[in-house]
Amino acid sequence: MEWLCYDSDGMEWIDVPRQPKVSVNFNKSLAVGTELLVFGRNHGGLDMIHKFSAWTNSWSLGREMNELRFWFGSASLGRIAIVVGGGMDAEYNILSSAEIYNSATGTWESLPRMNRPRANCSGVFMNGNFYVVGGIGEDKRVTSLTCGETYDLGTRRWSEIPNMFPSQMGQIIETGTPSLLDVAKNELYAAFYRENEVRKYDKGRNLWSTVGNLPEGVCIRHFGMTLRAYGDQLILFVGEPCLGGEPSLVGVEVYECVPDEGPL
Repeated sequence: MEWLCYDSDGMEWIDVPRQPKVSVNFNKSLAVGTELLVFGRNHGGLDMIHKFSAWTNSWSLGREMNELRFWFGSASLGRIAIVVGGGMDAEYNILSSAEIYNSATGTWESLPRMNRPRANCSGVFMNGNFYVVGGIGEDKRVTSLTCGETYDLGTRRWSEIPNMFPSQMGQIIETGTPSLLDVAKNELYAAFYRENEVRKYDKGRNLWSTVGNLPEGVCIRHFGMTLRAYGDQLILFVGEPCLGGEPSLVGVEVYECVPDEGPL
């Protein structure tokens, strides 16, 4: 139940007050505005959101979403955040519904549904619009969805992007895409751990191109690996480095780079 905050000016990690300990399985977090939302579900199947305020340096209970959801995609843009899909509802179905959160009011508003239900998907903001990528479809098979979708905040409409994540790339979706995609400099990047590559998405051509390799010596395992954007930088967290060819929980390694026209 412990959290840390990174101070980029002082280049140090700062302790955050401990999150209240309750009988809830917390599985996802999202920073929006000056808040940190931590999502969970108790053993009775009820959702719960703990909210940390950077202004008051304290925790409180946040308002529940309009629909029960787990393993959903999400992203934030300033004071707003969008969550989409996930599983499961009361009948254990995968969802196509979406909601927007306003941190200024602490409220959730339902959005139009996506074209396809999907769970364990990735969400990002790019060019001011929300994109959702990959995930598992309503058939609940391990096979991943190769299509993506984009939501226009102005027109309030979803548009499907066929073959946004081709089947040969589907392996990273099956095993945890949400932690391996993010946007830096308004460009979408993905870490392909099996190929030891970082690739960039071309929005105009709907294609991915290799821009470099993962850091030398990083254990090529998706478990414990997270790719995140921070300003113009890509940050890679590796929670399970290899020692002598075997995984060993010895801490977290942090790598950074600024993607540009040259190799990473």
